[in-house]
Amino acid sequence: MKRVNFREVAKTAARLAHTKHAEAIVALDVRRQTVLAEYFVIATVHSPAQMRAVQDSLIQHFRSQGVTLLRREGEPSARWMVLDYGGVVMHLLHPQVRRFYRLDQLWDGARHIAWRQGP
Repeated sequence: MKRVNFREVAKTAARLAHTKHAEAIVALDVRRQTVLAEYFVIATVHSPAQMRAVQDSLIQHFRSQGVTLLRREGEPSARWMVLDYGGVVMHLLHPQVRRFYRLDQLWDGARHIAWRQGP
């Protein structure tokens, strides 16, 4: 069985969300804060169609790489979706939901992971 590099999965998830025009994307190293996952990726989406596009892109890409989606919570019509890849949990939230739950502040002590390619 192939060892999954969850840091790279988190960075790739952030990049894929960016290609679908998600905003305010952060990748957080939460290994010292929780046992739920090694990394969280949080992104803002503005519509059910955009949420579906990000979800589909992530699922398709990671399936082709042999990275298994363990659990999905929420539907594109919902205002918050969670995709759980074991070591990486991706949160897709509408702006109002993101402001209300303030996940970024909840995991304030987590180290941000640079996910953009290039200089």
